[in-house]
Amino acid sequence: DGGLIALRDRIEAEGDGRIKPIRLPWQYTNEAMGFGLTPGQVTVIAGSAGVSKSYWLLNVLRYAGSLGFRWRLLPLEDDAGRWIQRMLAVHLCSGAMVAQPEDDSEQTRRRVADVKLAALEGNSEIVGQWYEFISENPRLPVDDGTGAKVVRDVHFRDVLAFLESIAEDCDLIGLDC
Repeated sequence: DGGLIALRDRIEAEGDGRIKPIRLPWQYTNEAMGFGLTPGQVTVIAGSAGVSKSYWLLNVLRYAGSLGFRWRLLPLEDDAGRWIQRMLAVHLCSGAMVAQPEDDSEQTRRRVADVKLAALEGNSEIVGQWYEFISENPRLPVDDGTGAKVVRDVHFRDVLAFLESIAEDCDLIGLDC
């Protein structure tokens, strides 16, 4: 809507700093994306399973937050707690936060859990804040009333409604499918 006048106004807003890109900390990635993520635009990151798209997204969100940008994440896999655990791994630059014990001995399990618990305790304030920014996965299994678990469908209209409900309060919204 708005045609030429709206386009001119947007370019003026970019020129006078009312619209600011979210610059990324990685020089070549930032450059390849046009020197930052553009507010009001959609950026899609695609790739094969297991290539760390989710960790890339968490890095972007954490970095944007450190610059004062307001962000939210809607995950459609795993629960919010697991995403927060991953965010803590990103924050600490430590794979130990998501590592599993190399064997099933009680001593090894306890050692791995203690490392994670110490990191959680040492960062409890920021971790608590992430619960405000990382939404719960709406596809988690729920009791259907008979004791059986069912996974609710999440229609694209549900996602759009969620995005519309938070858009005014966010500079950056991540959606991990």
